[in-house]
Amino acid sequence: MKALNPQLNTWDDSALLQFFMSENMRRPENINFGIGEMDFPTPQIIVDACKGALDSGITFYMPTAGAPELRLALAEACSREYGLEFTENEIFVTPGGTNALFVVILALAGDGGEVLYPNPGFPAYLPQIALGNGTPVDYPLSEENGFIPEPDDIRNRITNRTKLLILNSPSNPIGNIIPSETLEDLAAIAIDNDIWVISDEAYRHLVYAPDRHSSIISLPGMRERTFLTCSFSKSYSMTGWRIGYIVAPSTFNEAFFKIFQYTVTCVSSFSQIAAAKAVQLGDSYYRETLLQMTSRKELIERGLSEITTVSFPKPQGAFYVFLNIQRTGLSSAEVSKKLLDDYSLVTIPGSAFGDLGEGYLRLSYASDLDKIEEGLERLKDAMQHLIPQ
Repeated sequence: MKALNPQLNTWDDSALLQFFMSENMRRPENINFGIGEMDFPTPQIIVDACKGALDSGITFYMPTAGAPELRLALAEACSREYGLEFTENEIFVTPGGTNALFVVILALAGDGGEVLYPNPGFPAYLPQIALGNGTPVDYPLSEENGFIPEPDDIRNRITNRTKLLILNSPSNPIGNIIPSETLEDLAAIAIDNDIWVISDEAYRHLVYAPDRHSSIISLPGMRERTFLTCSFSKSYSMTGWRIGYIVAPSTFNEAFFKIFQYTVTCVSSFSQIAAAKAVQLGDSYYRETLLQMTSRKELIERGLSEITTVSFPKPQGAFYVFLNIQRTGLSSAEVSKKLLDDYSLVTIPGSAFGDLGEGYLRLSYASDLDKIEEGLERLKDAMQHLIPQ
């Protein structure tokens, strides 16, 4: 029998897959600190727009780049948000933010070009670079530096084959944001070395006061070399709708079209009508969401601060805590398994986000307050047994 695509051997997620497929993962008594989605339903006005589209017979193909009304609405919204003037020709609608990432990587790095990505970071980066026939080159994020990219670490990894730098702010799995002064340094590196930048901003509408989100695309000389990858999943509680978009110079539309036409064709028509209605809500929806998420963030911060044997950087955005559990003396996978098997608490081992995530757990505080309270009690009990006082 012929061999599979050898790029599939670039990464090994068999241990993590086995963990997620275990029977204990499906127990009804579990408290889920693992899931990367908020428990809020999609706003009814968005659901109604989708129903209206279906009732009106909007069930046919859409233009490959996206419905014109959605692209125009997104261009106007991004213009307000980033202080730049975008047109609909700079918007490309995709089935989710993860697909947006892959389309850009496939278009830019397919000749073995080197792609710099954060470690620890979103687990899709490495596989997508490999599947896109790029060469993955990770750059370290460390707790000592607040998990902020160090410009020198990135500069020292650039070669004449480097084509692309991936940034993620707010970050999954850490929940921090990249400061504006660091973005300025990274922009200078990108310009000096003539490399493109993906700015993964799936969580940009979830930033907690007093912190503010800044984007590298707004800096001088960066608009023409930056690709924003964005999602409706986190901003509008639309994870299951699978809709996102790319903001990029219109000169790349032909490349995106070639990839999309022969892989996806287009995003579902009724999802795009619903997404256009979501954009019309403006920032009113995620302002309200942010108030509720702030309460959850403060609750988990208070609870974790009472466990003196662990530490964590305070989240600035998204809805994750990256918990240092190194004093257990166990691997992050071992701790996650013990928490699941013995305490019915679902967490994600830090090693799922890269080898530099070892010694940490990612905790999601996207559940309601009662579940967070119960999960914290289980975690406190577990840590008393795993790390004797």
